[in-house]
Amino acid sequence: MQAKWLFGILALFVVALSAMTFAQSVPISIGEVRVDDISLVQSGFGFNRLDVERGQQVEVRITLDAFDNAKDVEVQAFLTGYEYNNVEPVSDRTPTFDVQNGVTYVKRLHLKIPDLVDTDDYKLRIIVSDRNNFEQIENFDLKIDTKRHDLKIKDIILYPDTAVKSGTALLARVRVENYGQKDEENVKVRVSVPDLGLSVVDYINKVRADKEEETEEMYLKLPCAKPGVYGVKIDVSYNEEHSTLSQSRTVSMSEGDLCKATAAPTAQTTQVVQVQPVQPTPVVAPQKSALRAALEIILLILVALLVIIGLVIGFGRMNSDAQ
Repeated sequence: MQAKWLFGILALFVVALSAMTFAQSVPISIGEVRVDDISLVQSGFGFNRLDVERGQQVEVRITLDAFDNAKDVEVQAFLTGYEYNNVEPVSDRTPTFDVQNGVTYVKRLHLKIPDLVDTDDYKLRIIVSDRNNFEQIENFDLKIDTKRHDLKIKDIILYPDTAVKSGTALLARVRVENYGQKDEENVKVRVSVPDLGLSVVDYINKVRADKEEETEEMYLKLPCAKPGVYGVKIDVSYNEEHSTLSQSRTVSMSEGDLCKATAAPTAQTTQVVQVQPVQPTPVVAPQKSALRAALEIILLILVALLVIIGLVIGFGRMNSDAQ
């Protein structure tokens, strides 16, 4: 008899404790949770983990059942344990909303799984809370994985960086990182300026998984082309050239000194062609120098004097003979 009394008291205590707990918690139960349309089961029930590849965005669909009215409710989904969660959190949350008793709600959140997340087991944590009540929390098991082949362009180094001159050189280095499971060999890197018809290729012998490598310095000779903004395209081929990725940069090209010097004679020739036809120039007798002219005048004066003297002497003799 005493055992029955004790059992009854214990049952009443459990019911009262449950009622107190529900009274203090947000009046919402978490129903079905789906990731990319795959239904999940709460952690601890021995079911398989869901495999999710890093570098992608997944949709988390959460069904909520309200068993009382509540205001200012929020739903949050997140992963913990990521090294850079403080600057790139793997989380999403709804705006605040109100719920009514007996209504089922569906909320969709989106999680971006960064490339830098370690491949490991994680908990997807779902929290439903409001302003003052205790939250509802459920955890689900995920396995963060990576693709078999997955290269990324880590950095593009151009020199000069953004401003170049025609007739000079553009130097380029490309750094790639391997986020995939397999080592990649004979990675082909092409740097090109399509509008100028320029292209150069380099090969990286091997890029090990979770490592990065860089090309040698690649050289592009810029022609004397029209100044302007030109696109620089970087193409990477790997996995026996079955996988490719591309990125683009732009550089602003101005006229270089070498191109200015080369263009100068052409400009001079054009100027000569554009002038009016040259009229024939009359032949002008060469001008005498001042000294020569003075000597000639003195000579003429001397000749004149000699003539005068000759005439005077001649007239004198004629008079003498007459007498």
